[in-house]
Amino acid sequence: EIGAGITVAKLRGMTEILAAQNPGQVQVVRINPAYPLRDSDDDTRGFVSIATTGLDALERIDAWLQKLDES
Repeated sequence: EIGAGITVAKLRGMTEILAAQNPGQVQVVRINPAYPLRDSDDDTRGFVSIATTGLDALERIDAWLQKLDES
């Protein structure tokens, strides 16, 4: 989930419901500089929060993956 802030509550809620309904099968990565955390205080397993912009996160992930390929 990239850039879905609190004004996109429906998408954020659907993402959290999907994760809660499929424990151990769904890994949620929420990328948002202002609101990266879960909206609920429920179990946070399977949920990764990245507090940065979407472009920055994707560039860093890409660079990390390229380093893995080199090793």
